[in-house]
Amino acid sequence: VHQGVFGLSYAFFKGKLKLNFELFFNSRPYNDDNFLKATFLYENMVSSGLSNPYQGDSSFFASAGRIITRYPFLLELSLAYNITDLVVCNLFSMIDLKGESLFLQPSITYEISDSIQWITALNFYGFLGEEEISEFTGAKTEFYSYVKIYF
Repeated sequence: VHQGVFGLSYAFFKGKLKLNFELFFNSRPYNDDNFLKATFLYENMVSSGLSNPYQGDSSFFASAGRIITRYPFLLELSLAYNITDLVVCNLFSMIDLKGESLFLQPSITYEISDSIQWITALNFYGFLGEEEISEFTGAKTEFYSYVKIYF
């Protein structure tokens, strides 16, 4: 299995506006890998307590360390704008070209101090094609807020 990312980043206006572009590639996506499908189903059953792990070892998961995608390519675009030194607006998007779906995450970050950030965000999923075949099948809109503390 080969996975890789090609990306470009650039900052404008002395770093106040940052743009990022990434293309993620997965040589063995979920749809093309029957072993991964069976393993992933089994791992979900063990994690939810519906099945016992093989050989009594629930800490081993064959999908560990892999980014599991439905299709081989995902496009990521993001931008961040520093409104002030303390407030940053972000827009992150992930585009599933084959399944015709989109993930959008607008967020605001407030720097409470040098080691504390308050982040508020919205996760939104859009479907241009059939939702059943999209990368983000079953995903629901979420609003959340949290505090991040650095040690």
